[in-house]
Amino acid sequence: MLGVLYPAYGDQVLHSTALIGAMITAVAVGALIGSALYGWAGHRLSRRTAILVAVGIEGAPRFALLALEPAPAVLLAGLVVAGIGAGALNPVLLPVVYERVPEAVRGRVLSLLVGGVLAAMPLGSTAAGLLLDGIGLVGALAVFGGLYLIAGTFPAIFRVWRGLDDPAPIGGDRPVSQGARTD
Repeated sequence: MLGVLYPAYGDQVLHSTALIGAMITAVAVGALIGSALYGWAGHRLSRRTAILVAVGIEGAPRFALLALEPAPAVLLAGLVVAGIGAGALNPVLLPVVYERVPEAVRGRVLSLLVGGVLAAMPLGSTAAGLLLDGIGLVGALAVFGGLYLIAGTFPAIFRVWRGLDDPAPIGGDRPVSQGARTD
């Protein structure tokens, strides 16, 4: 989004680089609000429900909003709402990592997660550029929105996601298996 689709949207639809910055700011403001809202009321929801709500707000609807090419004020308001969903995701998911990954290997696991994300970003940018050139902006938004919609349903469909709400000991209280190397 940030590296390819937002700039293309700003160029092709908004004809303004200032509005690209406003779009990114709108998502960031929404993310701050979403993090605060989750901190305030998130304990009232199961983690799985919180993820489904957050992805339902942030995911495919954001791509649909962009594809509809609304007026800038409507676009920015919608991006604030999308950011609210995005802001709740890390506060839901990071505690799960800390609860379930043994302390002895936590640094390596978190490094692998971050490395995987950083390695995937150029692939996503390349795919976005290829789609943009091949099927245009609305087509690229539709493809990414569809993929997001599919992936966003996983917590509702797959049983493994139900484990998010299972009590788990904090990492230091959970021993590493006997055969695992921790050096």
